[in-house]
Amino acid sequence: MADMDTASKSVHREKTVKRERLKRIWSSRTLLLMCVPAIVFFILFSYMPMPGAYVAFTKFNYADGIFRSPFIGFGNFKFLFSSGQLMLLLRNTVLYNIAFIFLGNIIQMSVAILLNEIMSSKFRKISQSILFLPYFISHVLIGLFVYNLINFDYGFISNIVKNMGMEMPKVYSTPGAWPFLIVFVYLWQTTGYGS
Repeated sequence: MADMDTASKSVHREKTVKRERLKRIWSSRTLLLMCVPAIVFFILFSYMPMPGAYVAFTKFNYADGIFRSPFIGFGNFKFLFSSGQLMLLLRNTVLYNIAFIFLGNIIQMSVAILLNEIMSSKFRKISQSILFLPYFISHVLIGLFVYNLINFDYGFISNIVKNMGMEMPKVYSTPGAWPFLIVFVYLWQTTGYGS
């Protein structure tokens, strides 16, 4: 009899706890509803791409896709460490990020100060809009834009240089030009947003 009494009290206590929890959820429904977009965002952009990390452990080919490509474990990492390119890749990553952060902050602060000094509010707004526009252009389109500017055969700048009677350097086959070009294009795209 005592066991049944204890069991019924336990069931009653559980029902009370559930009822209180549902009351709390119902009273906070507005706040919970406001969290839904953030939850959806993280599910779409943080959790759904996670299976893509599996590619690092496969010998990936496009015909088989991600999950049917043969699994090779740490073979790709072994190749990376044995190729002798890891230090070069690491150095380039660190140097590019230092350039992006250091030069980016200096240029963004300078542009912000210059925009602040413009007296005409209409001209300031137009200038801010023009500076902000490149941030919304995709990296693929920016690559195409740069390609059409500096292409040796039919690029815009190449044609101007050739019409002036000078020889256009082959930028695409000159490795020394790319660090400057990458930093310049990155700064052009992000300066408006950062300022």
